Amino acid sequence: MGVVGASLLIFTAGPAAMLAVPWLQRAHLIADTPLWLLVALLAACSATNACAQSFEGRMSPTVGLQVRAATAAISTAWVIYATGWGSILVIGFGVGIADAMRAHGSRAWKPCLCWSAVAIFGGEMTIAFGLAPTILRPAVAHAVAGTTFLCLALIARTLGSSAGAAEKATAQIARDRSYFRDLVQHAADVIALVSPDFRIDYISPGIEPLVGLSPPSCVGLHIRDVLGVDAAQDIARAYDTLSLSDYVACEWHLTNEFHEQRRAYARLTRRLDGSLVLNLRDVTEQRALEAQLEYRASVDALTGLPNRAALMQQLSQRGALDDTTVLFIDLDGFKEVNDALGHESGDGCYATSRAGSPPICRPGCPSGDWAETSSSRSCPAPNKTRRWPSPVASSSGSNMSDRR
Repeated sequence: MGVVGASLLIFTAGPAAMLAVPWLQRAHLIADTPLWLLVALLAACSATNACAQSFEGRMSPTVGLQVRAATAAISTAWVIYATGWGSILVIGFGVGIADAMRAHGSRAWKPCLCWSAVAIFGGEMTIAFGLAPTILRPAVAHAVAGTTFLCLALIARTLGSSAGAAEKATAQIARDRSYFRDLVQHAADVIALVSPDFRIDYISPGIEPLVGLSPPSCVGLHIRDVLGVDAAQDIARAYDTLSLSDYVACEWHLTNEFHEQRRAYARLTRRLDGSLVLNLRDVTEQRALEAQLEYRASVDALTGLPNRAALMQQLSQRGALDDTTVLFIDLDGFKEVNDALGHESGDGCYATSRAGSPPICRPGCPSGDWAETSSSRSCPAPNKTRRWPSPVASSSGSNMSDRR
């Protein structure tokens, strides 16, 4: 509607020019064309263009452009050639070209230029046959019209190129914006814009699985009301230390509206206007898997005791081992159990013997499974040596047999 209104304003300005016609004729600045004819031509120019533009929306874009270009060129020609300045005012066709390009874009300059050429040729023919007045000699008028048309073509081409470049840039921006919108809307990670007063200006749909709140309901809320007090305090502390384009990373424990505990990795970046870009990633399953893998890597699956790697790590953490005693316990006879009852029974026997063995060290001493048939404990050396009898255990000097 804005484009149509601007176009109508341009061509309905014709009647206002009627007021200047008598003065221009008395000053001998335009041809001595009857006043009533000039007024009629000006009114017809405005009415014709207004009518064409009002019906343009009912046509196809191609046909509508041709009708608009032809109407603007021909109506402009009959007005300026009636004044006797037709050959000089060829540049006035640029008004119609610019108006058509505003409505149809860069593709309008070629049809408009072609229709302007047709209208100019027709006007020069009327001068040649003495049907139209001119303030110049006909030969000079034709030369001026041709030269001015070349200038008009150059202007139209420049306008078309500029409009085409602007349209390509606009289309590229629209595509990039669409790609970015799709990436944000369908990303599992959360992207949020936080104002300097720590209120959420925008947040992506990924927030809903994390905290159970829809994105529209989060907008305008304080970050504390969405992510909790701890997150709000971390963000407030980070805000004072962050410089432009710098970032800080942290990890939060969140509780959603379903009272589920979630863990989120957060990254904060400060923008030029003082707002923050907040990236959140739900790492609940990742941390659970890491803990499970760490447990499996350090614990014997059969006995539940720390394995050799975990025991060696515990010993290495003690530093000097001068006051440390390592006790090995070896269970004999597994070959006979395996041969007679099978490996499954041997595993059950080993687990049962471990569960039923009495404690041999005070609480707090690390223990571990050293080999398939032996276990070990390490404690700081006591002041007095104490012997612990066990019907199923032998000292560290006993033979360490393998379960087969």
